[in-house]
Amino acid sequence: MVRNLLLGIAILLTISCESNHANFEGYWVDEESESDEILITKNGSNYIFENGNRKYPAQIKDELLEISTSTPTKATIDDNDVLIVRGREYIRIEKATRPRFFGRWKFSYYENPSTKEKEMFGAPEFLIIYKNKRGLLSIQYDGSPHFPQKYEDVRYKNGIIHYNLRYKSEISWERTNNKKFILVDDDKISTQQDFSPFNIILERVR
Repeated sequence: MVRNLLLGIAILLTISCESNHANFEGYWVDEESESDEILITKNGSNYIFENGNRKYPAQIKDELLEISTSTPTKATIDDNDVLIVRGREYIRIEKATRPRFFGRWKFSYYENPSTKEKEMFGAPEFLIIYKNKRGLLSIQYDGSPHFPQKYEDVRYKNGIIHYNLRYKSEISWERTNNKKFILVDDDKISTQQDFSPFNIILERVR
């Protein structure tokens, strides 16, 4: 009976210690650009820390994840479930915003930000937002061949896509810089161009 009691206490202490550990396992992306990816997987009683094409063994010590790189590195998870490695903050992929921009979008309507008055687009125009082979964001225009658009210097930061736009008018090629795509919800994004005070609303094509 005493032996069973001691065994039960040992098991309880083991479970208790394990439950105090932060859950490092999972797929993480840096919070700012969501382009630097980390994968942490369990390997027996230890872990594998994968970043880019490199894998490193890791283990829990004093509630920190110690990663055996050329320069020993420690990681922790704060109260907001943010992974901190070398001063950079990473969020779980489930909380990432960048992937929610991926897909095909239709230019739907102009919206007055003050009155919410709407003006529908005429001829159908579309954008495709995707991750290219280098892992960076790209935007492809699919609309009138007579008035093409080129999205350049596309970059993601803190939940917003920034870009420069070149577009062909009836006279010549024009350029507008420092524009933004903002996610309204999972099925709408908005932007604004220099020639109109209205927001341009694009809706996801399912």
